[in-house]
Amino acid sequence: MAETALQFLLDNLQKLLAEQIRLIAGAEDELEEMNKELELMQSFLRDSARRRLKGELFKALEKQIREAVYEAEDTIDACVSHAAAAARTAHRYCMPPLLLFTFTPKRLSLAKQVRSIRIHKIKPVFDEAKIKFATLPIVDEAPPEKDAVDKFRRVSLSQEKRIVGLDDEADKIIKHLNEQHSEEFEVISIIGMPGLGKTTTAFKIYRDSRIRNKFPTVIWVYVSQDFKNKDIFLTILKQFTQEYMSGMSEEELCQQVKQHLSSAGKFLIIMDDVWTVDAWNQIEAALPKSNKLGKVLITSCFENVVRRANRKREPHRLRFLSREESWELLQVEVFGDMDRCPSELEPTGRLIAERCCGLPLQIVVIGGILLNKLSSISNTKNEWENVSDRLGTYVNDEEQKRVERIILLSYDELPYDLRDCFLYLGMYPEDFEITAWRLIRMWIAEGFITRKPGGKSLEEIGNEKLEDLIRRNLVMVNKGKLGGGVKTCRLHDVIREFCKNHAAFQNQNLFEEIRMFRDGEFEPQVSEIQNLRRLCIQPPNECFFRQRPKGRKLRTFCFFNRENLFCKVNEDGFRGFIKTSNMLRVIDAELITIEKSPTEIYQLVHLRYIALAAPSGFKRISQSSGIYRLLYCADFL
Repeated sequence: MAETALQFLLDNLQKLLAEQIRLIAGAEDELEEMNKELELMQSFLRDSARRRLKGELFKALEKQIREAVYEAEDTIDACVSHAAAAARTAHRYCMPPLLLFTFTPKRLSLAKQVRSIRIHKIKPVFDEAKIKFATLPIVDEAPPEKDAVDKFRRVSLSQEKRIVGLDDEADKIIKHLNEQHSEEFEVISIIGMPGLGKTTTAFKIYRDSRIRNKFPTVIWVYVSQDFKNKDIFLTILKQFTQEYMSGMSEEELCQQVKQHLSSAGKFLIIMDDVWTVDAWNQIEAALPKSNKLGKVLITSCFENVVRRANRKREPHRLRFLSREESWELLQVEVFGDMDRCPSELEPTGRLIAERCCGLPLQIVVIGGILLNKLSSISNTKNEWENVSDRLGTYVNDEEQKRVERIILLSYDELPYDLRDCFLYLGMYPEDFEITAWRLIRMWIAEGFITRKPGGKSLEEIGNEKLEDLIRRNLVMVNKGKLGGGVKTCRLHDVIREFCKNHAAFQNQNLFEEIRMFRDGEFEPQVSEIQNLRRLCIQPPNECFFRQRPKGRKLRTFCFFNRENLFCKVNEDGFRGFIKTSNMLRVIDAELITIEKSPTEIYQLVHLRYIALAAPSGFKRISQSSGIYRLLYCADFL
């Protein structure tokens, strides 16, 4: 968002003015003026965020400010990069770096470029915004009382939540799976719309002791829209062997899966979120129909998929929650297992639960909103009534649209400094297990987290932000730490899709996902990345670097997949990419394997975070004096 980008630019600008004044001689007056104007703009943005009825006007303002900030950031970062290059050249020729830098065109034009941005970009946007927003009323929205919110916090973020209203659904399927009379390999299906609880029900079955006693081998496979046969086969094979098989072809892996499952005896494979008939056909080729003791349970939103998986058996259609189940689930989400809703709030709470139309995902997201509004009974009642009124306008929407609008409602309730942190999670693949400490350090490197009065470390602030997103039910805990806290987390696929779409809305340029199709083409095309600021590649593919990509404005590069499989890349292409992407701040490429040290990384003076599978003998970046001052986290496997 605009305020996050603005804060990050201000931090860097102030560091430049304080620490590198010799390198900006002749431009310091313009930079000082820009700093003052940006601070005023930041105050204006925060004030504007409190005004009602801002709507599209505020979004347009944010977009204009963000574009101006990005242009200023490009100019300043280019100045720092050029100064670093001059220093390297001076060292090579034993010359004073200041002398070499003084006469370069970059330095001579810096003051002119900064003045142009101030006059033609920042000032017009600021002046226009002040006029348009002057007539909008200010509404002070008091934050929830901390004690009231803390009272109803979960005992531990790692504590497993009680699942409401799905026990009978799971029991029906478990009962069928435990039947002895089946004499053939069988596929059972669960079908329902997004957010109805298919994955939750399947996971209850996966964890159930009756299933574990019946089937010695139980395997969970997340398929998703972006599945790869190879990843699925490797996930299954991990249950049978520790042998390294990533180098095998897809056909060889398919035969290995069939061979192991044929001799496995009783087994149950749960395949969650199958999207297409084609996907099922490819998976089915590896299943041994000869093993009559084997069972497969799939979940899907699509009728044609479950019909193709088993033409003889009717799929299990997941029902919506009843009114009482909806109300019980909402209470659990807001008050936890130990407390019940105060009687003064119950009528409004029941109405809110009813307006969620029995959809579990909708209820838990709304629960996160209501939890954040707990204060005194009178204030809470008014806040809840406002939420109820807004929900009432969504009741007649189509189911999918209604879910999206509910997530948007929760997003609009987020503090502005938390919104980028949330949308950033959309970069990760579907059902990706996100390591909490890595995520927080990437947030810090991106500038999403800044120091505040009170003496807390950046990591502590980052942990609070992650816990806030979890408390709002926008992020799910995957694994907790023994002593409390979050070890790994993930997103519901519907919420992840929201993050992706909203990050792209009105060209926010928060991040761009690039994919390769089966015909070898990339979308967007590799040539288009030169104007992007953040890029993630899913799944990893070495063909990307063969096309000699250039990320001249790129700040973040992520290269990962759900199964954490390593990918050997074209080294010349990778080195060329790093060399032409000299603005990079974040590199998360631990799945890239290389044989030679990419020395170009030492020249990335803006680098703050790097995760890389380094070759033997690779010099640690922390040993490079040119980068040590800026680098926040270096992680080498």
